[in-house]
Order: sequence, then structure tokens, then C-alpha cells
Amino acid sequence: MLTTGEADFMLYSNPTDDRLDFMDFLHPSDTNDVIFMVRQEDGDWIHSLADLKDKKLGMVNGYKYFPELHANTSINKTVVVNTIQLPKMLMAKHIDAFASFEGVALQSMSNYSNLLMASFRTSYFLTSFIVISKASPLHQRLDEVEDVIVTMIDDGFVETRLEKFMPGMKSPFSKSTNLN
Repeated sequence: MLTTGEADFMLYSNPTDDRLDFMDFLHPSDTNDVIFMVRQEDGDWIHSLADLKDKKLGMVNGYKYFPELHANTSINKTVVVNTIQLPKMLMAKHIDAFASFEGVALQSMSNYSNLLMASFRTSYFLTSFIVISKASPLHQRLDEVEDVIVTMIDDGFVETRLEKFMPGMKSPFSKSTNLN
């Protein structure tokens, strides 16, 4: 829909080579921490990517975590379509761990008290707060849209909406974000 302009914008998206052809990634952008979740009963056993060798790791289809993980063929990757499936699969011992982004992991931990964040984590890709379709009429007004975004972040609107609709999920963008 963003390719054709049927949708004008999307929130929280990461840039990829193909997306750059039809989207403009407005600032601010930020790196996300990729973390790994395990069962508390198993303890913190992931200290490096090598610890996942020959283990079953849950991942969400289409998510781009970090290149070393995707390229590693010694990890048995189980792909699901929705993040909600991962904690359930972990608790049922269908997987040994799952990859996640920190905000999503914190939400999972609030729903499943027996989840544990492994000590191994890495930061990789940039997430843009908002992307605009190059086929959208909004594309002609990027500066205005960016000014509105700055105002929404600086006055705390984004943080209060996240807290209301996604408790525990924190915006990677502070109220003092400078877009220039």
C-alpha cells in the first residue's frame, strides 16, 4: 500500500534497500536492541551468538534482527508469523529461546512471569519513527510532517500514547530529540 500511495505513512519501520525506493524515512531514527528470551528455569545461558548453536530459536517472519544471526546456519530457526506466538512456544518447550526487540520483550515479560532476558544482546538496525510513501501527497510536505513529529515528541504526546495503549513499551525518542 505504501508502494502505490494507498497508505500515506507507517510508524516504526526499519529501512531496507527495497523500501528506500518507495519510502522516505523521517527522523528521528534509533538503533534497537535485539535481545534473546529464555525460560527462567533454564537460567541465563545465552552469552554469545555461539551459545545458540544447535538450539531452536524462535523468530518472527519478515523481521530483520541482525546480519550475523540471519547468516548463522548452525542455529535451528523456527519462524512464526506473530510475536505473540513466541512466548507460548518457549513455555511449551517447542523452542529453546526467541529473538526479540527490547520493547516487545518487556511486554512479553509482563504477560509471562517465567521469562528471562538473556545477557547477550546486540544493537543493529535503525528504526524510523515515521515513514512517508513517496507516492503520497504528504511526500510533498515532508518538512511540515517532520515539524509535527517533533512537536508530538517534545510535548510528550508520543510517550503518553505508548503508555496508554502499550504499557511498558518505551519510545526510543526522548522529549528532547533534535531532528536537525
